[in-house]
Amino acid sequence: MRRPRPGGQAIAILAVAGLPCLGLIPGAGSAQASVGSHRIARAALVPSRAHGAPRISAPTIRHVPDAWEMQAVSCVSATHCVAVGYSSDTSTEGAHGVLVPITDGKPGKPLLLGGFESLFYGISCVSATDCVVAGAAQATVSSNLGADLWRWHSGKVVFINQLGSTPTLSTSRFYAIDCWSSTECLAVGYGNAKITDAPTGVYGSVSLKGTPSDHVVQNNTSGYASSITCPTSELCYIGGASVAGVGEELEVTQPDLVKHLTSGIEGSTQTGKVSGLQGIACMSVNSCEAAEVYDVPSMPGQFDGDLEHLNGKLSGTPHMIPDTSQFYAISPINHSYYLAVGELTGSSWITYLVSASGAASNHSTSEGGYLQGVSCPVQTECVAVGFAPDSNPTQPGGQGGVDGAIAVYHLTTPPSAPKVTVRSTTHHSAKVRISAPASDGGVAITSYLLTVSRCKPHHTKCTLEKVKTQPVKPSKLTVTVSGLMPHTTYYLSVTATNSIGTGPASSAKTAKTG
Repeated sequence: MRRPRPGGQAIAILAVAGLPCLGLIPGAGSAQASVGSHRIARAALVPSRAHGAPRISAPTIRHVPDAWEMQAVSCVSATHCVAVGYSSDTSTEGAHGVLVPITDGKPGKPLLLGGFESLFYGISCVSATDCVVAGAAQATVSSNLGADLWRWHSGKVVFINQLGSTPTLSTSRFYAIDCWSSTECLAVGYGNAKITDAPTGVYGSVSLKGTPSDHVVQNNTSGYASSITCPTSELCYIGGASVAGVGEELEVTQPDLVKHLTSGIEGSTQTGKVSGLQGIACMSVNSCEAAEVYDVPSMPGQFDGDLEHLNGKLSGTPHMIPDTSQFYAISPINHSYYLAVGELTGSSWITYLVSASGAASNHSTSEGGYLQGVSCPVQTECVAVGFAPDSNPTQPGGQGGVDGAIAVYHLTTPPSAPKVTVRSTTHHSAKVRISAPASDGGVAITSYLLTVSRCKPHHTKCTLEKVKTQPVKPSKLTVTVSGLMPHTTYYLSVTATNSIGTGPASSAKTAKTG
């Protein structure tokens, strides 16, 4: 009941990217800015890491008897998610794709698609009512599976195209998809001309403008592609394996997508002992993690979960996590932590909390089976999907006492970044207003800390030095910072703290005294 993959293996590692901690970096946007006689190096203001690991409660678990396995989930908010998978029965029609809307953590009525055989593996939602589903289906009873796409729009599923009608793709599947806008997506998977042929990577550019259409190509250097994330509208990262069975990370640049696909996927990097990437999630272009396949070199045929530190080019050194079996998917929680899901050794669910510094903690449950998809729409809630045992052997879509399952995890975390606004200045003071963060982390904020910095004197380039910090009570968010020097530019940033820890710093704001 594991997610089908070329080669029949379903084992994974967890890969982690370090998060940039820029702290109080003045300005944002262009390369440089001037303040007085100083030249200030400028960079995008990425909030610093939160301090304090999220706490995860036991999940609320709901079975989906119409499904045999749930494969993926996509959330656009804490209120609206959609999960997909497939049933398995013994009728002449074979399996049915299953789509389940989830509202406020509660699954709605499952929608089963007919046909001779249909399998849903991936989904990407651009709104609460508009998603694109990636998978496979047979055109006829005697035909092989072909990579297919469907669109779920306003409660109805529309078939986009049968990519398997192309002779070279007559045996193929799409495993994952990501949409970076309401009109453009990229689906990835694998294809064969015949079942006996070695698989090759398949990539489909999907346009939803007017009548949905696609452009699909193969990359013969890639055995398969099983994961994709597009951290910006300009760039997508793809994870999979080469034809030699070595893990491969691919890079596609937007908006020239079709051109790049036609000429072959660019930026391919192979990753040693890793034999395939199962899932990739990014907070930014330079901050990604991946669930990967890893073969333990000292024990042929034995597999373990693994932790890998990645950089912006998606390369790193694997580090094994003992007593884990496999990870399938991963999602960002906040600027410091991700949640990975998979299977613990012994075939039970596992969720793994991973920090940017590489620390990880196991949050396994006694639920049998494993989790294959996860989406964290807000930092205090994650929705995971997979399958679990069911003693009822006659459920509508399942087989052998197995149900699809949906798990909702509630988390308490440090607060997100607050905001600071400079109201006015004098020769020696600045009046500022602190705005509460978008999320308190599920726990009341106990304090704020305002940090004031300035450029070090007598330096050609601005190197910030901390001048003072000022505690701020949640009950009084308008404060005056005193004791400043006249005719000086200061940079102000603020953090929020609750009982879990201190959240990331806000972007810096300037205050120039008179």
